[in-house]
Amino acid sequence: MIRIAIGMMLWFLAFGLAVPVKAEEAGATVPVLLRDIATGEVVTADDLTEAAVTGNLPANTADSADQLIGMAARKPLRAGRPVSLSEVRQPILVVKGSLVTVRVSMPGIELSTTAKAIEQGAMGEVIRVMNLTSNRVVQAVVSGPGEAAVPVAAQPIFAAVPSEM
Repeated sequence: MIRIAIGMMLWFLAFGLAVPVKAEEAGATVPVLLRDIATGEVVTADDLTEAAVTGNLPANTADSADQLIGMAARKPLRAGRPVSLSEVRQPILVVKGSLVTVRVSMPGIELSTTAKAIEQGAMGEVIRVMNLTSNRVVQAVVSGPGEAAVPVAAQPIFAAVPSEM
């Protein structure tokens, strides 16, 4: 048995397939799912429980429920097993092709319009949106469900300055 384990380890190392692991102390617990989670579904506190660690885990395994609550599954997740942080992401708040309220704010003024999302995005991500009136494409930061904000610095500002003679 030891021979096989060493042989496999050498094979993995020879092909650059070493997998980082973190050794857990005896009695340590990690969050595991109580039910299967579908792709895109958001993990809630009711979906999690703690389970004792029985061996080594991948290095990016969530070690606290707080790391998973409110996150969306990148792929289907199975109940009863630890979750890798690479298997979850911030939930998508703007869906590609959907209508989005886009706001531009400056001190004393706020403008908003409806645009079409060219890309999907999570909170704080930069996406491209197309103004439905002008068909201009601009970059905006996702600020909420179906909402995005255009940074003022990203837009040209034209000021009317009266000429004095």
